[in-house]
Amino acid sequence: MTDPKNVARGKRSRSSGLRYQREIRKRLEEITGTKATKFAPLGGSEENWIGLPWKVEVKSGAQVQPALTAFEKMLSQCEKNLPNDERPFVGVIKVARKPALVLLTLDDLARILEKW
Repeated sequence: MTDPKNVARGKRSRSSGLRYQREIRKRLEEITGTKATKFAPLGGSEENWIGLPWKVEVKSGAQVQPALTAFEKMLSQCEKNLPNDERPFVGVIKVARKPALVLLTLDDLARILEKW
């Protein structure tokens, strides 16, 4: 039988994940000036966000902490080396024989898109 503590933890985890999805969807809609979906009930799942100009997958919690830590270290190094540079920050990570990945904040994404 499933431990009730695990059930409660899973429900809380799902609830917080859905909350982050809604928050991110609204911010991306604001940044792009488009609606992610035609119908509000479809907005809960990233697979339905076909109105945005790119595909999205939202992850949150402990599983993404290493990526956040790497991003914060890159940002700190950049700010130390370029203290008066006001340009948006883009972190790039690369592993051998894998595509490079770009990390940036949604605020910096908005600043980049404003200039285009």
